[in-house]
Amino acid sequence: MSRAPFGLARRAVVLAAGVALTATMVSAPTTGQASELRKSARAATEVVPVVADLQITRTTVDTAVERQIEREIHHFYRDSMARTRVESGTSVTITDPVAQVSIILDTEARTFQQIPLDQARPEAADRPTDVTHHQQLSSSQPLGEIMIEGVAVEGWHFTVTAPEQDGLSGQSYEVTRWMSADLQLPVVTRVVYPDGRVHEERYTNIQTGTEPATELFQIPAGYQEAGTTGGHVQYFCPVAWTDLVIITSIGSYLGSGIVTALTDASLNCYFVADAASFEYPMDGYPLWPLGLSIDEWLVYDTGLPVPWLPYTAFGFLSFAAQSPTGELTIVESLVILDIF
Repeated sequence: MSRAPFGLARRAVVLAAGVALTATMVSAPTTGQASELRKSARAATEVVPVVADLQITRTTVDTAVERQIEREIHHFYRDSMARTRVESGTSVTITDPVAQVSIILDTEARTFQQIPLDQARPEAADRPTDVTHHQQLSSSQPLGEIMIEGVAVEGWHFTVTAPEQDGLSGQSYEVTRWMSADLQLPVVTRVVYPDGRVHEERYTNIQTGTEPATELFQIPAGYQEAGTTGGHVQYFCPVAWTDLVIITSIGSYLGSGIVTALTDASLNCYFVADAASFEYPMDGYPLWPLGLSIDEWLVYDTGLPVPWLPYTAFGFLSFAAQSPTGELTIVESLVILDIF
């Protein structure tokens, strides 16, 4: 397969123009077929309701070798139907694997966006896309069992290497996971990026046994549907993107997630190429045609059998935005799929 020059994407760099993509899309099972595959193997699996705080810590090192630390506290809810709600300031993200929909609420503007997760590839996004399916991207090492936040967890360390592109060696991410099989929860995730940045997610104040209220997973009365607009930007050609997405599947509830990249159309910046690599049993496809200021992918668990539980798979997505002068800004997202 001819590959786009995404080997340099690890550094979110600006390159000279010219990206050629050759696509081979592989058909994934339909939602019903995938669900039946997983159900047949794990029909008795029940989802553990969880309420917790999600502490996110980001650490960077500036040019003076000084550590900069940012911390956020989100609120996390999951019910026995595997519906989740994450509250982050005025933004709320609801994922419903039963209704196959993701809902984003703006509690300040009282608006919502609703994105279908039914794995039906949009006709608008049937365009050339560089995808490598079920490529081996990681190696793992067990870390044993310990207690974290009063929960028994099993640890694994992964070295996850982005695929080589046009003869360039892909850089490696170091990922440490502490997983609770009993709570069906990745209690701690720590990712060390190739440039030295560290991203850690830790669930704290974990409560189980109480079902969260149903209305937490619904659009509140009085909310209006929002238009599709951009978000904050970071640099020129400005791109804001989700550089880490964690997806969870429990039993026959198949997880999925949206990976988003935004650029600034007012500066005549548009996405001209993207590329993806997924480990088994992960898959995905773009939701938009190229040539827009937004590029989003739906990434999902196909429901195919896995050799053991919990099981972790990895994927990479690269996005290229082009400026009017032909330069490219390329960024990369890491996707983690947990299966309990």
